Amino acid sequence: MINCIQFFINYIKKNILKMKLIKRRFKFKNQVYKVFLDEIREKNNNLIKDYLLIDCINKTKNNEGGVIILPIHKNKVGLMKYHNYIHKKKMYVLPGGFINKNENSKKAAQRELLEETGYKVNISDLVNIGKLAPVPALINANIVFFFTKKLKKLKEIKNDQHEHGSGKITFINISKFKQILKNSSNID
Repeated sequence: MINCIQFFINYIKKNILKMKLIKRRFKFKNQVYKVFLDEIREKNNNLIKDYLLIDCINKTKNNEGGVIILPIHKNKVGLMKYHNYIHKKKMYVLPGGFINKNENSKKAAQRELLEETGYKVNISDLVNIGKLAPVPALINANIVFFFTKKLKKLKEIKNDQHEHGSGKITFINISKFKQILKNSSNID
């Protein structure tokens, strides 16, 4: 197994890390993303045209563009269920979203949790449990994961609210949460 991992690391160092940007073309932007098509030259001189790059408009200095919150209440995990129009079905989702301009990841997590679920959390009660580059070959931003057990219900959220993915949060026991994770086609 170690030989396989070392081979993969060496391959990346020799081939992928040696790519050179030749030209970047801006295609469009929306409220959250800027989209580019790059022309890249690989180490073996192969030219890649129209390499898609998506970049978050608002990011922290640590390249953090989004947050996901794992809320725990009375030893149950908080999930929302919403209709995912891309997959054309109901899916579970953890609260989360994008970082706004001049906002750090903890402040974004606090805001998104309140906007999407109606639950408030103190910044000091958000525990950073790691970062993830969701699709590193495509998206130039990391998602920061937070965990909290200290929630306070402030308001009810309606499922028809303007925010995509927001709605009623349901707290489920850990064993059901594990079942949902095993059936990954039902979690967004």
